[in-house]
Formats: sequence, C-alpha cells, structure tokens
Amino acid sequence: MELFSKRNQKWIRFRVIRRDNGRKPGELIKSPLRNRLKQELKYAIQSNEYLENFLIVHNQRKENFYLHKKTLTDLTLRELGYNISSTIDLDGFEFKKDDARDDRFFDLIELLIIFCKKEKRENFIKRLKTIFKEEGSDFSIHSFMIFKGGSTDLRSIIPLIKEKPLHKKLKSFYTQSYNNENYEFLARTSADIIQLLTSSPQSKKKTKGYATSLCKKVAKEWTDESKAEDLANLLSETIKNAKKLSNQISNVRHTDRTTIPVGSPNFYKLIAQKNIQLVELIILSLPESYIIQKNPEDLKNNYLQSYRVEKDNVWLVKKRDQGDSIDVKDIPF
Repeated sequence: MELFSKRNQKWIRFRVIRRDNGRKPGELIKSPLRNRLKQELKYAIQSNEYLENFLIVHNQRKENFYLHKKTLTDLTLRELGYNISSTIDLDGFEFKKDDARDDRFFDLIELLIIFCKKEKRENFIKRLKTIFKEEGSDFSIHSFMIFKGGSTDLRSIIPLIKEKPLHKKLKSFYTQSYNNENYEFLARTSADIIQLLTSSPQSKKKTKGYATSLCKKVAKEWTDESKAEDLANLLSETIKNAKKLSNQISNVRHTDRTTIPVGSPNFYKLIAQKNIQLVELIILSLPESYIIQKNPEDLKNNYLQSYRVEKDNVWLVKKRDQGDSIDVKDIPF
C-alpha cells in the first residue's frame, strides 16, 4: 500500500528540516486539528462500529475497545516497513518522542480508513473531512488518501495524477520551483501544463468547447447555480488571458519576431504563477477527473487474502469469575 509517508517522501524530507508558521519540524498540522483527529479515531475504535473485528480488542472486563497492538504492528511492518507503535501510542495517539511525525499519524488514519467496514467507510471519511474543513486545513481526503490541497501547490498529489504527460510536467515544475529563480523555465513549463490541461483529448477543433465545459464544471463546484455561468465566463476569460500572455511573451511558448521581448524576470514569474494557480484550481476542484481513485475495499481484501487474515476474528479479554486465576490465553497480545 502506498500510504501518505511513502507517497510524499521527498516533500516530507524537505518539510521536516524547516519551520513553518511556528510549527516544529515534522509537524504538518496545528495542534487543534491533530487533537480533533485523535478524538475521532478514538470514537471510531471505542464505538466498535467502524473497524473490522481483527483490528480491535474487546475487553469485557473493562467494557471497552482498543486497537490490537500485534495485529497493527504486523500490518505496518508488512506494508510500511516500520512499526507504527514505536512512533505513536496506540491508546492515546500521542507521539512517543518529542519529535512530531504527522506523516506517520496520517499513515495510521489512512490505514484505519482502508480497514473500515465497507458500509461505514463513507461515514468515517465524511467525519474526518468535516474536521479538516472546520479547522481551515488545506489537507483533505480523496478515496482513502490524505492530500494537501488548498491554494498552495500540488506537490503532495503528483504521484496520484492519472495522466502520464500531466504527471511528468507537474513533477518537473515543482522540482524546479524549489529555491529556483529560473522563472523563464517555470513560465515555459507552466504554459505547457495549462495548455495540456485545457486541450481536448479528441482534436484541436474541439479544444474551445472542451475548455468552456471545463470552466463550467469548476464553477459549479464553488458557487450557487444562479451564478455558475457568470463565474465560468470569468474563469474562461482568465484562462484565455493567461494563454495569450504565454503566447506573446518571448521564450515562453514562441520565439519568433512577433513575440514581445522583456527585460525583467518578473514577467516570467507572473506567467508561471498565473498559470500554475489556474492549474491548481482546476485539478483540486475536480479531483475525480485527475487523481487516481484507488479502491480501499480492494486494498483491504488483497491484504486479508495475502496474509490469510480473517477479518471477523474477534479478540476478547473475557470476564472472569471472582477468584479465577488469570489464563494466559485470555491475553490478546
């Protein structure tokens, strides 16, 4: 399974060596959001409604439920190559060391989404997405995957882009944008991306209609139906203007004598930023069209079959009569 930390290895390595908005290295989210997510995980476990039985211990003596440590240890070692319980306390979901590892916390969330009961997964995801939204986070969930959206960039979801040419161009743009002031290169790459994104896959003649339809889809995601057409028209004009700028400034898409030479790199910076912001808006508004949709139920079933795990296996700490001795068989770890 490609979970959050594996999909975002390069981005995480860059992130953990610097501080952002007062956060410590390794912190990807603020404390209030992390605390709410922890409480939601606790609820999902303790209610015994959401997760498959083989992950949960039913302690009849204390009348509560909690994660089965050995099962989760086996699962994370097999799929992630590390033991999640060495980083996170599985009772309180607190980090065991001073250093935060939100990437591994996100791994745990994604695993619990995958190993949800099929009929409860949608509700679980909805509850988590509501928390991300209410806390103003630029992280969200698509399928079982947590990705960083908002208006920042697409770095965290580049591995999930369906179309290979689009994936390659986006990867090139964001790789070069790290501490790179070669705005001319970024302008050229961003112009290629916006052109690719708004071009018809059928023929050049159909590109105009395709781009118009695309703007309408984006507009419908973000405004009332009565204003969707107005917003779509504004968005369409903005894309046309961005393309015109890319076409008429020298060394972006063309180098002939009719283009306009410029003496300041700020023009190329403007083009790069304008284009990539439009790209981000389109992709993040319509993730189903551009981001891989992996079926979490298939991932769960593949794991269960590969390791011959019975999902309905029940771990019990049974009640005992007063005076009974402790039976080692009753201890589920």
